[in-house]
Amino acid sequence: MPIITERAFIEKDRFFTRQKMSDLEKDDWIKNKFGVPIPEIPINELTDEEKAENIALDVLQELENGNLEYDDFKELEEDALRALQLCASSLLAIEAFSKTCLNIVKCEKAVDKGIEIGSVLFGGEFEKENEGHFWGLVRTRPYLRLLASKAQILEEKKRKKEALEVYRLILRLNHNDNMGSRFELQRLYLEFKQYDLFMDVIDDFEEEFEFSIQSLYNYALYLFITLGECDESDDALSEAISFNPFVLPYLKGKKLGQTHISRYSPKGEDGAQLYVQDNLYLWRRQVGIQNWLRQFEE
Repeated sequence: MPIITERAFIEKDRFFTRQKMSDLEKDDWIKNKFGVPIPEIPINELTDEEKAENIALDVLQELENGNLEYDDFKELEEDALRALQLCASSLLAIEAFSKTCLNIVKCEKAVDKGIEIGSVLFGGEFEKENEGHFWGLVRTRPYLRLLASKAQILEEKKRKKEALEVYRLILRLNHNDNMGSRFELQRLYLEFKQYDLFMDVIDDFEEEFEFSIQSLYNYALYLFITLGECDESDDALSEAISFNPFVLPYLKGKKLGQTHISRYSPKGEDGAQLYVQDNLYLWRRQVGIQNWLRQFEE
């Protein structure tokens, strides 16, 4: 979900809180006022935490828009610091700082601090009552994104088994997996030869299988690893190629240029490039796989 949509939910919650609405009154307001803008809260009535959140949302929106230069990051980092000065415990402010901070050590410390705060706010009974639905609560989303950042940092530090456990936690907190942690788990389960767990993830999201570039290609790779060249692995790879033919040339050796992809089409070349960026190393590890791939036409 884009940050601009998340901001709308946050502003709506602020309005409801100030109006002291019951759940029934909230439902009635949404039903009867659909499409009507939320009344803007005057700046002098915002709390420091709300001001910090607004600054952080502005920063995250700029990051989402992309095409930023070094100086842009410096400016955004200063804005994020200003948000932290207003409210050091704001998870949105911490997230914004961690994503703009040019010092990796400070970035990791910010992520760890945010996760520490998030685990206090959203652990214990809160977690038990809301497990599986964290993304839908909106206010827990920064916590989930900080967890994802931690997993990425752990992978960069070659601590992949720890990263895998963080991805497992994210999926447990967010069953619908709006963040794509299932694809990271697929990749790591294949890497660590935990094939039963790999298939558990495939089965848990079976309804999306035929529309998922990651699942289609990873399943074909899984079959080649476990069964070798056979009708079943051939059929699986053919199905993947039919869905997105742009992946195959990269698997055969086409050079992947330096590119940053934030949004992609599963059937497009940008989708293929994103898949290859994350998963190519798994294919290259398999003995005899190039002979197999050469049997398929681009």
